[in-house]
Amino acid sequence: MNWEDQVYSHDTYVDSAHAAIDCYLYLHDRKQSGNPFEAIVSDEQKRVTRNGSSKQGQHTLSAGIGETKVAEVDKDPNGSGYVNADCHLTQALKFVDQLESAVGSQPKTHVAAFEVHLRMKKYFLALKSINSLKAIDDSHPSLTPMVVRLVHGLESDNDFAAPMKAALKGQLAKIFGDVTIASTLGANDQSLPFVLAGASALLDIGGDANLASARTMLAQAASNKYGSTRTLDNLLEAKDLLLKCGSSQTELSELSKDAKALFPLATCF
Repeated sequence: MNWEDQVYSHDTYVDSAHAAIDCYLYLHDRKQSGNPFEAIVSDEQKRVTRNGSSKQGQHTLSAGIGETKVAEVDKDPNGSGYVNADCHLTQALKFVDQLESAVGSQPKTHVAAFEVHLRMKKYFLALKSINSLKAIDDSHPSLTPMVVRLVHGLESDNDFAAPMKAALKGQLAKIFGDVTIASTLGANDQSLPFVLAGASALLDIGGDANLASARTMLAQAASNKYGSTRTLDNLLEAKDLLLKCGSSQTELSELSKDAKALFPLATCF
């Protein structure tokens, strides 16, 4: 019973849950951008089974001498249910709820919750995620970008009730004041995590000026000024964000070259 109580807080489960949330967000964003994945058609005759058989209904496992039992069959081997889900955010929210319950003390739990709630236009829950993150780490790199993105989301949503919009913006102003991504980056201009969080927010907000600013920052992600804040994961994230910017192959190659110099044993650049 004690093990069952702790399974959702195990590092392996937590990492897997975050990966699942990221995948659902990616599928949602692809659909919203008008470029969804093509529907995957399930093929009942090609289910992978533990004994390699493809003939449905005759899968067996050896359970001992002279004993056999029906093997479990993957009911969705091609991931069609996953890719073709009606609402990817609803699926992501299930993992968010588990993480909030089991590892609510981890900052990344609330960053993930914010990403889901904002896309679902659940603005009060998005504010809750921001406040929860602030209570854990009031200098977290994602905090200001989350605030700015929530304000942008409120201002862009013409269907959201004006009184509720004013109330939320008032709460944000009361807690955080007139914060901007530029001011936060100015105060943390030697921290790559802050740069990545800021660039990601600028890309989400959109606009040519924001895109150009994000692109410039990301192209310099391997710069010496970021010192020890440069990690392999950070540089991979910078590369992914540059791809979202539509950067040229030359820019991507330059970043990969500089990252390879920092991490010569890495095979991902």
